[in-house]
Amino acid sequence: MTLLAYVLVVLAVLTLAPFRFAWPTQWVVSWWGDVGDLPNNILLFVPLGFIFGLLRQRTSKRAAVLRALLFAAVAGLAIETSQLFLEARLSSLLDVIGNVSGSVLGALMCAALRVQMDRRMPGVLTLDLPLINLLYLLLPLMWLAGTGIGADRLRLWVLLPLAVTGALTLAGLWRFRLQRALRSPRLQLLLIVSAWFIAGAIVGLGIAPGTVAICATAVLLIGVAMPCLRGPYSGGERRFEARILATLWPWYLAYLLMITLDFPPRLQAPFDIVWIYPQYGYQRDFALRVVEQLGALTVLGYLIGETFGRSNAPA
Repeated sequence: MTLLAYVLVVLAVLTLAPFRFAWPTQWVVSWWGDVGDLPNNILLFVPLGFIFGLLRQRTSKRAAVLRALLFAAVAGLAIETSQLFLEARLSSLLDVIGNVSGSVLGALMCAALRVQMDRRMPGVLTLDLPLINLLYLLLPLMWLAGTGIGADRLRLWVLLPLAVTGALTLAGLWRFRLQRALRSPRLQLLLIVSAWFIAGAIVGLGIAPGTVAICATAVLLIGVAMPCLRGPYSGGERRFEARILATLWPWYLAYLLMITLDFPPRLQAPFDIVWIYPQYGYQRDFALRVVEQLGALTVLGYLIGETFGRSNAPA
């Protein structure tokens, strides 16, 4: 439930920042809105539906999808209703339809994967495999990176270390665990890595498609190369998470360094401290940066906890 709330908060910030609410002089609701935003509205709610499906482990597929539909409808209507009180924003019923469609798609994907994986390895998608949660935590950070905070396309390069961190996590889990729960391990690894990256990079695709394409290439190379370079793991399963975490730290630290140095650096203020942004006031960029920093620290704490927990575990 905490993970679901975390994703919802980031979605709300992306949609409603900088939260300049005012009583509207005229109530405006569009039936169709901007059709070009429909793919974003669908894909942003796919992880939400997937995570919601994980919370409903003992329900049938039909019930899980129906509940995901109702949940997305309530969340989408709440966001669109809030936009009625924002200047220069348009509430659209098409956005709600996109949100509901994405959530249902995510719930269906969760149900399909669970049916296949739980036959061979129950609980592999949830807390029984803690590193899976890292993939869910990285998605909102990728959305924030994809906004190109500050209208700077170069800043989308912070997406690269996040994408590689997630791809290495999936590739490591495939080697040590997931390949035994999948019917076509190598092909399905590639499909899962691709689906995860698309869900995270959709925000940045419309801003800098070239940067996103390079990040996608790196992710796909990891998805293709890992099965070829490293065959199935034949050793014991103890502490395999520690071996995966060791490959993640350099990339995640690179991400932290990039956002802390306010990448790309600004020559006129080389020693600018990015925790405080007086020049932004209460603008949208300020809100996005604050949430980005908090989200980055959340993932950092999770990585530290997992690293120390695995290193102190009995061999």
